[in-house]
Amino acid sequence: MNYLQKTEQFTSSQIQLIKSQIAVGASDDQLNLFLHVASRAGLDPLAKQIYAIQRGGKMTIQTAIDGFRAIADRTGHHISTSDAVFEEENGRIIKATVTVQKAVKGLVGDFTATAYFNEYNANGPMWKKMPHAMIAKCAEALALRKAFSVQLTGLYTSDEMDQADNKDDDKRPEPSIKDITPDEDTAPAEDTTLVERLNNITAAFSEIGISRTELEEWQGHPVEDSNYDEFNELYQYFITRKSEMSPPEDTDKLNDKFKKITLT
Repeated sequence: MNYLQKTEQFTSSQIQLIKSQIAVGASDDQLNLFLHVASRAGLDPLAKQIYAIQRGGKMTIQTAIDGFRAIADRTGHHISTSDAVFEEENGRIIKATVTVQKAVKGLVGDFTATAYFNEYNANGPMWKKMPHAMIAKCAEALALRKAFSVQLTGLYTSDEMDQADNKDDDKRPEPSIKDITPDEDTAPAEDTTLVERLNNITAAFSEIGISRTELEEWQGHPVEDSNYDEFNELYQYFITRKSEMSPPEDTDKLNDKFKKITLT
């Protein structure tokens, strides 16, 4: 089916919006595949329940673990998902194992999967703060995909794909403006302004522990395709979460700093 024309689920204008905002850089074939997977999974791209990430010219279709749970639940065959069982050595997490139970022809089958920490650890802020929760979500995604392969084939959670963008992130120095500014002989002057704004914006989110990779995954598209309102809305969301653990005056200072460095 060609999803680039009007369908029952997506109008032509919605498809154009998805292509420009959610599946940025996707070819027509990739967009068709993305819309097919979204339709099959019953997830809404415009609500950012599912999104497409380009890596080296290849598209990865991603959702959150809650999306996997919703898809499994809608089948009517999901019985239960176990808590993760961890194996640790000398205080280090080795692996997490999760079992999903599914009703199959009147019987209950166990589908068990194991995620190894060194294969998924992205070294990002969330992996450092909540390593058990992060690897548990990866193991759960593997188990759900094994149990519900028809519904989840071709879908990955953002937790599983963190390592694809963020490997050894804490070991790499932050790029300076000089590192990423195009050569003056080959780029117009306004490109430098754009680079500076993007660098300032990513620096603002870095102040509250959100890397550029995580920011793009939350938005579902590259930083370059965002506008100030989008950044401000997302920043306020993270600030709200941070304010639960910080004094109000700290939150006010961060808000003031965000406006100052992103608008100049």
